[in-house]
Amino acid sequence: MINLRTMQVVIVAAMASWGIMDGIGNLIVYDTWVKIVAFVLTLEETMVNGAPHPRAIYNPVLPHIGYAFIYLSKLIGGVLCIMGAVKMWKSRLEVAEVFNAAKEKFYMGIGFFLFMLIFGFVTLKGGMFNTGEMPSDFTLMVFDFVSLFLAMCAAATIFVSLPTQAPAKS
Repeated sequence: MINLRTMQVVIVAAMASWGIMDGIGNLIVYDTWVKIVAFVLTLEETMVNGAPHPRAIYNPVLPHIGYAFIYLSKLIGGVLCIMGAVKMWKSRLEVAEVFNAAKEKFYMGIGFFLFMLIFGFVTLKGGMFNTGEMPSDFTLMVFDFVSLFLAMCAAATIFVSLPTQAPAKS
């Protein structure tokens, strides 16, 4: 029977699938996206008085570290959400305290997603690498995606946090 607890498990599994599939997808197109990270670090070729922007980074290793931060955050968050979904499923017939305790891995998974989005994209891309110029179409596309995923994380967290009752024993 489908009830609120079952739907909460389904939402957790959906968040897990995003993390795992997108993390693996990032690895499949590694060469393309690590170049994009490198492009971002160079501040999209923004010039100041004819010279590279003072914050521009041209280190060949940092794009790989930055990109690893992105896909590893997605994969770790996804695995934690899977663990949460399994634990939640197994405790779905238990009292509220047991079921709520089973949500911890999900919250940790969401924490990894949020850390990647907030620190990686909002703080670094939006703050450190903000030139004060009109953002490029690429930057706007990235922030659209980040905004969508932040909203997904928030909606999933709110839905999973809703109080539930153990299903009646028949």
